[in-house]
Amino acid sequence: MNVTLIASPLLWWIDESCALLSSASIEQLVATITPQIRRLLDSARTINYELSESMKIDC
Repeated sequence: MNVTLIASPLLWWIDESCALLSSASIEQLVATITPQIRRLLDSARTINYELSESMKIDC
């Protein structure tokens, strides 16, 4: 029996399994860090950036 015929489906299965694991890992990472990033962005949105008169003159 040709080894290539056996290895080819096995390599496909390994490739598909790695892709699924990678996708699941990325989804878990995003689910973990999204709330933290959202809090940071929400706090940054409320910051008021006003320049003083002297800073306006320097620009």
